[in-house]
Amino acid sequence: MKQAIILLGLTLAISETLFRWTNLYYEVWWLDIPMHIWGGFLLAMLITSYYTHKKKSLELFQLLLSIFVIAVSWEIFELVRHYLGSDELGTLYNNIKDVFNGLIGAIIYYYLNSREVSK
Repeated sequence: MKQAIILLGLTLAISETLFRWTNLYYEVWWLDIPMHIWGGFLLAMLITSYYTHKKKSLELFQLLLSIFVIAVSWEIFELVRHYLGSDELGTLYNNIKDVFNGLIGAIIYYYLNSREVSK
């Protein structure tokens, strides 16, 4: 679980500082896609680690629902940041794509982790 927290924190710090300060999200239009997939992957790692630590089982639906709630919350956070004047307003299409990409990352982690567990 500690590894997931560290990776998630580093990713968030790099994304919200370096990538924003250098305008990479605007210069490299597709960078947003792998970042949301990676974010979904890391969140799935964190949630799965938590469930494993608590010795509880985690179904794919539960994981995806958790990632969905977190991803939608993040998009709302970005909307609030826009209205506070520190972020551009994304389109509804972009918001849906971001949530979908996070879910893809979670599915990738889930299946990679389930193959690892079944060995």
